[in-house]
Amino acid sequence: MGSFHVAVLGPLRVEVDGTHVRLGPRLTTLLSMLLVVNGQAVPASRLVRLLWGDEAPAAATVTLRSHISHLRRALSSGRPGNAAGILRTVGSGAGTAYRLDLPDDHLDVRRFERDCLAGQRLLAGGTADLVERAAVLLGEALALWRGPAYADVADQPFAVSEIARLDALRRTAQRHRVEALARLGRHAEVLGEVIPLVHADPYDEGLRRLLVLALYQEQRVDEALRVSQEGLRLLHDRGLEAPHLQELHQAVLRRAAAVPGSPAAPRTPVPSLLPPDPPRFVGRVAELARARRVLATQGAGPALLLVTGPVGIGKTSFAVRLGHLVADWFPDGQLYVNLRGFDPAGTAMPVGEAVRVFLDALGVPVQRIPATVEAQVARYRDLVAGRRILVILDNARDVDQIRPLLPAARGCAVVVTSRNQMPGLVAADGAHPVVLGQLSAADARALLHSRLDAPRLAAEPAAVDEIIDSCARLPLALALVAARAATHPDFRLAELAQELRGARGVLDAFSGTDGATDLRQALSGSYHALRSAAARQSWREARDILDDLQPPDADDLRARLPER
Repeated sequence: MGSFHVAVLGPLRVEVDGTHVRLGPRLTTLLSMLLVVNGQAVPASRLVRLLWGDEAPAAATVTLRSHISHLRRALSSGRPGNAAGILRTVGSGAGTAYRLDLPDDHLDVRRFERDCLAGQRLLAGGTADLVERAAVLLGEALALWRGPAYADVADQPFAVSEIARLDALRRTAQRHRVEALARLGRHAEVLGEVIPLVHADPYDEGLRRLLVLALYQEQRVDEALRVSQEGLRLLHDRGLEAPHLQELHQAVLRRAAAVPGSPAAPRTPVPSLLPPDPPRFVGRVAELARARRVLATQGAGPALLLVTGPVGIGKTSFAVRLGHLVADWFPDGQLYVNLRGFDPAGTAMPVGEAVRVFLDALGVPVQRIPATVEAQVARYRDLVAGRRILVILDNARDVDQIRPLLPAARGCAVVVTSRNQMPGLVAADGAHPVVLGQLSAADARALLHSRLDAPRLAAEPAAVDEIIDSCARLPLALALVAARAATHPDFRLAELAQELRGARGVLDAFSGTDGATDLRQALSGSYHALRSAAARQSWREARDILDDLQPPDADDLRARLPER
């Protein structure tokens, strides 16, 4: 591919071999949609709804193909080979989809993200030369912005969560740039950059502290006191404590030679406990978009998302995938813990063990961890106050296991996964529920395509449909069957479908080699949890899933599940 560059940090701009390519409104919307999910296939039906809404013409699919062809020609600047490899047609007929595979080096967003991450790492290095390089790199990253991200499609629902993500990442880069300048003693430059940021978000304690410090260092003490007092009043009116800003205010009052909270102080470790990003995650587009909107919302307290669904539905994969998608929104770290709420042995993780995992990740030496659980929780909340940290509480059994691990201040976000619906967390704590159901038929087929060779699947479409039906479009069941097919490449898929039909019992058909991939052990965990009334709903949902599974002995398994 020749010289090719796409910029979305402002109005959409496409350059091919140095020439600006002008696109009409419809092609701009189409390309923007494909860019938002770059690397993922978008069904033609979804693109038709995007372009025409509920009033699509009868020939909309044909017209869409024409638009795709025009877009390819525009991107290739008249040379057919230039864009052939980046805008692909996937599937055929009713299953047709289109996927944009734009390399990272050709998209301004990816350069921005890369430079922001590199700048953050340099800033954490602490030495003056590294901080200087961080300031330069972050400045170059911020200079890529020519206006609001995806400005041409800002009102389109498909762009909302991506715009929110990029805006949050931009704010974080601005904060890090200001911090780097402050640590270099360039306080006049700090003032030029931090004042508009504080005006845009007057409740951000960290930004206000940087402004107060810069004013103080520039001998503008009266202004520093006024800004700190204003911040304390605003935060107090919202019922928020600001101990670090209060401490700084008192130090300025005393005209202290060294004020607390100086950016030159040692930085708290940045934890990164997220498990690896699921390599073959498919579907859940609407649920991910809603979850990202929740996490992008700034309220008086931390954003709280509750992901629920029955066993094997993919809650952990969803939460981890979400965590990687929004990790840049939380530059102060990402915490993750498996609370083992439905461990087959019945040993859910105690709160004290979970909070000690977090304290260790946050850099608290073992000898300085408080003795009681209550004191440990207080220490944990103090450490995350005023920081942007993502906390994922996976596989939680009940609200009592969760509440002590919730940060108290705004800026953080929490994602909870559970087989239980936890109405108390929604009603009392303001959690936003996202309920995961069975995959759509198209997503179930995409899951198999992500794990098995396309020619093999195309050769036996009827067997593929039967496998999908037998698995009830349950991600874990589909993944187990795909793994069996992948490890037995000589098996015909029809034989595998027949094996599912003839399995002695549904759990034998969908068993794995370890607890994470074995429906028998997963359901056993739900059985042990039946001692808790709140967990009984999960068991009923597991039974409902079994109602949809096709192997003939499912009735025998259901007969052995206790009615509650």
